[in-house]
Amino acid sequence: MPVLFRAIDARDGTEVTCDKRNWERHIAFEHPEMAGQMEAVRRTIEEPMSIYQIPAHLQRQAFFRPSDLPPHFNHGFIRVIVEYNIGRISRRKEGSVVTAFHTLSGPKRGEVMIWPT
Repeated sequence: MPVLFRAIDARDGTEVTCDKRNWERHIAFEHPEMAGQMEAVRRTIEEPMSIYQIPAHLQRQAFFRPSDLPPHFNHGFIRVIVEYNIGRISRRKEGSVVTAFHTLSGPKRGEVMIWPT
């Protein structure tokens, strides 16, 4: 799948990618406020305010950053879900964007802050 953009998880240098298909068919389609907001998603991964572990999916983490989206969405937060796996070929930790959207609330019930510690 073609990579739309890459970000670097500042905690450990892990590369996080977002593929074009997921962006177009899920993120921009299901969350139209995010259309054209790849840079905001990248900033959320590279310069998060906080990161939470998602207990139902231990390979997934929720990144939060205050929203800098256009009016009507320029309050609250950007929430980006990243899934981490070990690459089959590289054997290195890799991340991929699962979803990204605007939210007025913070973490969901049961999510545990893992950064900053």
